[in-house]
This record gives sequence, C-alpha cells and structure tokens, in this order.
Amino acid sequence: MKSSWLRLVVVAALSIGALAVSTAGAAASGVDPSINRSSGQTAQVSFQITDPGNACLVTSGFVFGGNFQNSSPGTPTTQEMFGGVVVVRNDICVGTFLSGVFYKGPIPAGAFQIDKSLTTASLVATVVATDDNRNAVPVSLDIVWAGTGLLTSGEFSKHIQSPGLNIVVHSSGDSRDAQAAGTVVVGGDSLAIQAPGSLQSNRSFELFVCHSPLTGCK
Repeated sequence: MKSSWLRLVVVAALSIGALAVSTAGAAASGVDPSINRSSGQTAQVSFQITDPGNACLVTSGFVFGGNFQNSSPGTPTTQEMFGGVVVVRNDICVGTFLSGVFYKGPIPAGAFQIDKSLTTASLVATVVATDDNRNAVPVSLDIVWAGTGLLTSGEFSKHIQSPGLNIVVHSSGDSRDAQAAGTVVVGGDSLAIQAPGSLQSNRSFELFVCHSPLTGCK
C-alpha cells in the first residue's frame, strides 16, 4: 500500500529568467500562453492492523484528505475538497486476498480541515466506497492529525522546449510528519487507527505555449 498518492510530483523546471523570456516571446509572436496556478494542502496516513484473535488476518489501509484551489487567467477560480480511502484485508499466512474497498473523490464542504502552518488536520466524512465486487459500501472516516516533526520545504522547476512548444512548470511545497488517530468504519466494522502520517502543502505554476499546431501541440 503506497502512502504517497498526493506527494508533490514534478516533471519540469525553470528559472525566473526563463519564465520571463517564454512569456515575453509568446506575447511578441501573438500566441496566447495557457497559464494555470494551483495551491492546496493534504493530510494522509497509512495503517496496518493485525486481528488480535488471528495473527494471519491483516487489514491494511490508506486515508487522505485535501483541498485545492486552481486559477487561470480569464476563468473563475475553482476550489475542490476531496478525500480517499483504501482498506484491504488479507490472510498473510496463505497469501490470500479476502476483501477490499476503495474511494477517491469529492467530500462535503468543511469535512477536511487543516491549518496553514501544518500543525493539525482533521477529516470527518462518510463516503460510498466500492468493494472488489463493485458493490457500494458506506465508509465513515473520523481522523485527526497532530504534527510531530519539523517543517521541511522544497521546490522543483523546469523549462521544456521543443520546436513550436514551450512548457514551464514550477512547484514548491512544505511537509511535516504527523501522528494520526481515529476510526475508519467499513460497512459497520470499526477500525481503530493510530499510525504515523504526514501533512503537506504545495503551490504550482504551469505555463504552456504552443507556437505552431503543426508540431502536434494545440
């Protein structure tokens, strides 16, 4: 089970000078650049629980919550609150998958809360997940995160250039280790969660300039 779904993944990089040159060049040639800015915060935790009555039965899971804001020139700013959960039960003695549920999508407004300094967060929501037989299964989430580590920061940027095309991406973010605790209730079965997690924030800028659709961009 991977706990890095919403970690900052960047494939491009740039300097401020390259950004200025790209934008100015696009304006001079009469090409309108496509610009997108986004920012957001997330909290996540992965866990593993061994059945106290049978050491062969292990339940693993991952929970996350987040909010993001996206904006582009000439279009309304959009805000999205989302969350996700995966819970899988296996018999590790014989290597058999027993059951699993999955959800990733929107959550009610206010269901996810996180402070700007990444010291606390909470996720309280009930979602309709899908099991391995594609049946609907209600899953209730009630998790709190408390920051435990130092705040770390990082950034990555790149300028990709090819004939008729310029792409510039710049991203930066902060992260803090945290301790998560709470409950995940899957179809009436309650799981007590207490495990290490993380709190994150990121900001990104994307510039896409197509000088010639003949090169395949548009």
